[in-house]
Amino acid sequence: MHRVTLTVAAALFMLLLDGSILNTSLPAMANALHVRPLTLSAAVTVYLLAAAAVLPLASWLGERFGLRRILCLRSRCSPLPRSSAAWRRIRRSSCWPARCKAQAAD
Repeated sequence: MHRVTLTVAAALFMLLLDGSILNTSLPAMANALHVRPLTLSAAVTVYLLAAAAVLPLASWLGERFGLRRILCLRSRCSPLPRSSAAWRRIRRSSCWPARCKAQAAD
């Protein structure tokens, strides 16, 4: 029972940490998207509500398959969207090796 409590506390801490990071970056995101920061506040609310709605599902999956398996799966899958976004950004940049060779040949 003690491990379950710590796991739920850690999940809630990560949820609150994500929300505070999102709130802190809101002005920069609004500036990049050329909108007012108040416009993006709905996105913060939707994100936190969606994350809170997923918590019972995560609890059920932890009970069904084991907390260790679910946390390991989450830690393996979590970097995938971020790394794929970074990969797309690198490929679009002017420093991609194929583009650098083509520019050097010109």
